[in-house]
Amino acid sequence: NRSSDLLQFRILLDWAPFEQPRSGIVTPQNMFLVKAFRDAADIASIAGDDKHSDRYNSAAAALKACINTLLWDTDRLAYLDCIHADGQPSATISMQTQITAYLCDIANGERQQRIERYIADPPASFIQVGSPFMSFFYYEALVKLGRVDLLLTDMRNHYGIMIENDATACWEMYPWSGYTQDPRVLTRSHCH
Repeated sequence: NRSSDLLQFRILLDWAPFEQPRSGIVTPQNMFLVKAFRDAADIASIAGDDKHSDRYNSAAAALKACINTLLWDTDRLAYLDCIHADGQPSATISMQTQITAYLCDIANGERQQRIERYIADPPASFIQVGSPFMSFFYYEALVKLGRVDLLLTDMRNHYGIMIENDATACWEMYPWSGYTQDPRVLTRSHCH
């Protein structure tokens, strides 16, 4: 389990103010890669290519082990958002990363149960979901948990703000996501 096994790349996941540096190790992206390896293994298996199926499953297992060894914060009991290029762990802990861990089946046992509790009742100290895009992942996690009640409440709240402000299209980000301190600017884009 070497940190060099973790992928160093960045793809923006949400506009919320959690750490997604341009260099270093971004945790959610590595988690998505675990899922991609598993999906590739399934495709190879369907195609009758057991050699590549085994290879992708091995890669998924190795990367998952690295994530659980190097990116779990034992003090804050959650997955780090990143490790910066200088080796410093993220100061932020976000719902985005915990949601991704759950959807990509990264955690096991007590960690998984803890992540499930976070998803059902997001800790106020965690960076919250900041956009309709990230909400799609959050809602998928809530459905996986069997908590459609929480999905509907969240949707009524977040999408309700758009409707209350006469939106005719989906906004790029929620007004409270930290994009601006100017109360006249409700979102980054009103028609995303």
